[in-house]
Amino acid sequence: MFPSPATLDIITYGEQLDRGAQFPFDPPRDAVAHGTLTGPFTLGGGDDLQHSAEKLERGVFGFTAEVESPEEGERLIEQLTAGGGTVTMPFAKAPWGAHFGVVEDRFGLAWNVTTGER
Repeated sequence: MFPSPATLDIITYGEQLDRGAQFPFDPPRDAVAHGTLTGPFTLGGGDDLQHSAEKLERGVFGFTAEVESPEEGERLIEQLTAGGGTVTMPFAKAPWGAHFGVVEDRFGLAWNVTTGER
C-alpha cells in the first residue's frame, strides 16, 4: 500500500501579523514565515528574515514537535533540556492560540514545541 499524498501548509508573515504576532523586525506581509510538509513524515521550516544569513549556521535551524496537549509539551521540554539543554523561549500560550516554546537540547539543536493551531 502506498502512503497517502503529502500536504503542504504555508503561513505568511502577514497571516501571523493578522493573528497578533509581533516581530523584532518589519517583515514583508507576503513572505513565507513557516512551511510544513506532512506525509509519511513531517518536515517544517521557516525563514529567518531578521538575520538573512547567506548560509545556515548551527542553531539557525531546528525541529518542530507538535504535541497533543500543553502537559505533553511540558514533559517533552523536560526531556529535551535534561542533561544540559536550555529553554530559550518559555512554553506558553502564543498569540495564535497554541502553546509554543523553544528549547535547545544539550547538542545545541533548537526544538520548537507546539500544540499546533488551536
